[in-house]
Amino acid sequence: SLLAQQGRNNEVQAYLDKYSQANPKDENLEKIRYDAAKNLFFNGSYAQAAESYEQFINNYSQSALAFEARYYMAESFFYAEQMEKAKATYYQVIEEDKISMVTRALRRVAGLEFDAANYQAAVKNYFALGQRASSKKDQARSWEGLMTSYQRLAKYDSVTYYADLILERGAVNVNSENKANLYKGKAAYAQGNYDDAVDAFLTTTNSAKDVNGAEAQYLIGEVFYQQGRYRESINTLIDLAKAYGSFEEWIGRAFLLIADNYVALEEYYQAQATLNSLIEKSPLSFIVEQAKERLKQVEQSANARQATPTDSTTNQADSLKGQE
Repeated sequence: SLLAQQGRNNEVQAYLDKYSQANPKDENLEKIRYDAAKNLFFNGSYAQAAESYEQFINNYSQSALAFEARYYMAESFFYAEQMEKAKATYYQVIEEDKISMVTRALRRVAGLEFDAANYQAAVKNYFALGQRASSKKDQARSWEGLMTSYQRLAKYDSVTYYADLILERGAVNVNSENKANLYKGKAAYAQGNYDDAVDAFLTTTNSAKDVNGAEAQYLIGEVFYQQGRYRESINTLIDLAKAYGSFEEWIGRAFLLIADNYVALEEYYQAQATLNSLIEKSPLSFIVEQAKERLKQVEQSANARQATPTDSTTNQADSLKGQE
């Protein structure tokens, strides 16, 4: 069990502490200490491994193994979900620049900065990764990271530039190609180039049966909605539900947008039915919450519509006043 494992780990550490006190000049001790930390890491005892690596670096700061120990200490923090400590330690590994794992550290820290919404820092690290990349895979990761980070920074020309690079030279698999086409479409859409956006989204859906395809199909529906092509938007979104049935989030978003289209068409009953169905069936709580909010708004709009006299009623009332 995990508790028994931790107990054994503690025993080993206690033994090593005692042994090193009794034999401070034993030359084998450095390797024994390092291997003990490594065993903790590979056994999944990440918090203890981080502590053990830290002790090793403090005791053997001049050791040739200290640089590798720092990388594994960063990894230990990462897997122990101590992300700030992980990040700081990866940056030390990058700064020291003494081991081949620097590219891995760059990859990790770029992802951590992106996840923390520090997109400018993510750009810096993804760019550095690209400069050091020795494999096609790392080069593609660098371009993809730059593409997605620039999208968040609303630098759409850069998004398109890196998407094109991936499509021309860096598509290591179908998924990265699909993602590049999707992001080309997103950049065009954000700049109001709807025709280019739809072309890129269609290219994505033609080849992608993954999450990129589901998002692209949704965004085609969104473009049509923005253009006031409500029926086309509804049909596109219904097709999404048929073609991408396993992607619950995009199905949920699609039905929310279908409801918006019905509201735009003033078909309030259809909008209400769509939202009620979503509230009953969606397994995602945030989709259900949005559907409930939308339903309140639709009901208010429908009630307001019923309470507002039509033009013919108003005209009749005016003519009656004129006769009085």
